[in-house]
Amino acid sequence: MASLADTGSYLDQLYREKFNREPDAAGKAYWQAEIDSGKTTPARVAELFDASDEAKQIKQDKEEETRQFIESTYSTELDREVDEEGAKYWADEINSGKATKQDVVDNIRRSDEYTDNSRAYLEGLYEEILDRDPDDEGMQYWINDLQSGQTREQVKDNFQRSDEKWLGDTYSELLDRDLGDEGRKYWLDDINNKGQSREQVEANIKRSEEYQCVNSGGDWTGTECISKGVIEECPTGQARNDDGVCVDETIDTECPAGSTYDSLTGICQRDEEIKVCNMMACPEGEIKNPQTCECEPVKDDTDNTDNTDNTDNTDNTDNTDNTDDGADESELKSYYEEKLQKAKSDYDDLSRSYDADFKQGRDHETSHLTSGFTVGGFPGSRRSDLRSGSTATSDRSRKRSRITFGPKARDDRPYARQGMKSGSDTGSTFFDPSSSFR
Repeated sequence: MASLADTGSYLDQLYREKFNREPDAAGKAYWQAEIDSGKTTPARVAELFDASDEAKQIKQDKEEETRQFIESTYSTELDREVDEEGAKYWADEINSGKATKQDVVDNIRRSDEYTDNSRAYLEGLYEEILDRDPDDEGMQYWINDLQSGQTREQVKDNFQRSDEKWLGDTYSELLDRDLGDEGRKYWLDDINNKGQSREQVEANIKRSEEYQCVNSGGDWTGTECISKGVIEECPTGQARNDDGVCVDETIDTECPAGSTYDSLTGICQRDEEIKVCNMMACPEGEIKNPQTCECEPVKDDTDNTDNTDNTDNTDNTDNTDNTDDGADESELKSYYEEKLQKAKSDYDDLSRSYDADFKQGRDHETSHLTSGFTVGGFPGSRRSDLRSGSTATSDRSRKRSRITFGPKARDDRPYARQGMKSGSDTGSTFFDPSSSFR
């Protein structure tokens, strides 16, 4: 039989192991008496402890705690839900005592999945906080921090406190622009390798020409300062486009709808005005001014009052200095003659068209017969004598004196009150001279 001291020590250890607590006085006294009297053995007491409701509840609570820990670890370290296989494996490791909770975390952080997820997380921090892609050296540095026990929140805080983040904010505040690769490498080298403090770096930035330019209200081009509002002139032959960039000058020959660009005058003229102008012919000895569409006398300048022959060579039209003085008089004359011929041709076409349309309308309104038998003819008249009473007759009549009706007098020819004159050897169109009418 074991001594009371031995039995008491055994029960203290058994309570702590099975119930994770110190034994209560009544319970310890009961089990000690059972063992010391020989009614039961220490091994049987351990079995009874395991079968107790308290032990079952403790085991259930422990398993739930382990489950929650694994789920939380997967969410924090791998940013996903735990899979069934992984949950069972790590729970057995912890509940059996083969691994502690910290062992589980360390193993997960050494996995390939954890490394890939950490890279994605760190890339997001680089973009969000430092506004650039990560470099290999920096990426590995932060991965090592995470694997050594730093949480993601702690790493993010370190990003926010980094010299690079401070330098980017300083550039934005002092130079009103983002921190580029060149500036980042230069100033971080001063801080990391040359022992410069942030205050010293900021003072050096303020001594730069760029800072002086921006602080004075100018625009820094990278090499020089340009005052805002001052627009430099473009080189010869160039002009600024809508984007403010100097480009080669081009002649804008695009005109609004219904108008045409005139290369001689350099302006857009309405097509209707050009057509009317082209139809107007000038009397002999005059030439049309394309800008005003008016006929002007042709200057022969026989007395040389305006020095068009340039006898004193004041405008160098004989090109003694071998420069290009533009088109000569023969070229201009050829141009105007071409325009004049075009105007006459258009006028003739319009005249013929209007004559035909007017004749057709007149024939219809005056019952002008053009074919068929004689109507109301006289004895001995032939088929070709196309007369109808005494009101109208064909232009093909053998006797022009029988023409008694011309075009509508009041509408078309105010001076033709009665019609064609008797004996007139012309037709009866709008374009006949007034002398052919009465």
